[in-house]
Amino acid sequence: MTSVYPLSKKCFAELVSTLSMVMDMEENIKLYHGWRVALFADRIGNVLGMPTDELFYGGLLHDIGALGMEDHIVHRIMNGDYLNDPKILAHPLKGAAIVKRLPGMERIALYVEDHHERWDGKGYPAGKKGREISGGGQVILAADLIDISLRHIKKPDIKKIVDSFRTLKSFFRPDIYEAALEVLGDIPFVAAMVDYNNLRYYIESRIRLEEDQCSPDQQGGEIFINIFADIIDAKHAYTGGHSRRVGEYSLYIGRVLNIGSLFEDNLYKAALLHDFGKVAVPKRILDARRRLSEAEFNIVKQHPVHTIELLNSVTSLSFLAEAAGGHHERYDGKGYPRGLKGSDIPLYSQIISLADSLDAITSDRPYQKARSFSRAAEIIGEMRGTQFDPDITDAALEAIKEFAVKEKIV
Repeated sequence: MTSVYPLSKKCFAELVSTLSMVMDMEENIKLYHGWRVALFADRIGNVLGMPTDELFYGGLLHDIGALGMEDHIVHRIMNGDYLNDPKILAHPLKGAAIVKRLPGMERIALYVEDHHERWDGKGYPAGKKGREISGGGQVILAADLIDISLRHIKKPDIKKIVDSFRTLKSFFRPDIYEAALEVLGDIPFVAAMVDYNNLRYYIESRIRLEEDQCSPDQQGGEIFINIFADIIDAKHAYTGGHSRRVGEYSLYIGRVLNIGSLFEDNLYKAALLHDFGKVAVPKRILDARRRLSEAEFNIVKQHPVHTIELLNSVTSLSFLAEAAGGHHERYDGKGYPRGLKGSDIPLYSQIISLADSLDAITSDRPYQKARSFSRAAEIIGEMRGTQFDPDITDAALEAIKEFAVKEKIV
């Protein structure tokens, strides 16, 4: 695979594996579809003597084009009601376009584009046939269908899985079909893949094969941070653009406070990722048009904890974890998740907290209509010294004046 300079390969692998896991988080449950497809694709590629890095990353990202769907694509495919859904039929092309944004991923993008094409020409999105289809796309299709079979059979019976796969012979190039059967014949490996608890070990072992090092704050991950922000905002209709607006508002406040260009860059990154943990909060709760119950609010209050955990799982982003995860702490100590107070709250967190509130006030939400920046200034001013640090509040109010002028011009 082409070098993804300036990221080390180990950093790149960590970022892609975390991106895959986040795509598969659903109501605090990890489906691990991408991880399992990647591991099966890697094994099938080994049998065939194909470059396995490309298959591994392609497997991790193969369904990235299905972001923002009402139900996870795995459920739709398992239910069998999907071939008339234009979003599902388009997801390989949409995914390929996203993967092309990553340096050095052009061939992997082709695999993503082809991962539902069939050797007999009856696949989608283009109805390619035979040698028109990339080998990598065929390998990922095999791995994808193996994962679906494991989910269909409640108490996985490897013989049943093999028998089920044999019915799909017309889908595959002959050597890829035989290689997949050989992998399915590795009973200890398939049995290990059945248990989700084993998957992290296999993924981390695969990442450890990269010989270079990954360090905190390694440069070059901006594209991933932007894709993470897109994933966060795609999970719920009302959050479209929220992470980027919070990032922009945070920058304005940081500049008024004169925190410096290096600090501004890291502040913006942390702001883009502040709601990372919301991927684990049920859609029905985040989209509720009523007051949340105490139990539901307690679930919401865990999202900063999930943000910290997810960012700490990526070495190159771990330095942002506390800043991004502290955005619901309050100056008066009445926030969450840790009840920090005053200067104990990281500066970035305090700025992001205010920017987050500003966007909540001035955007349409399920529970309220958007209000003007002038009204937002009044509301935020009332929280000076309680929810927000006085100096940060004053800086925000100065920035909001500019937003209010622009609002009137528009």
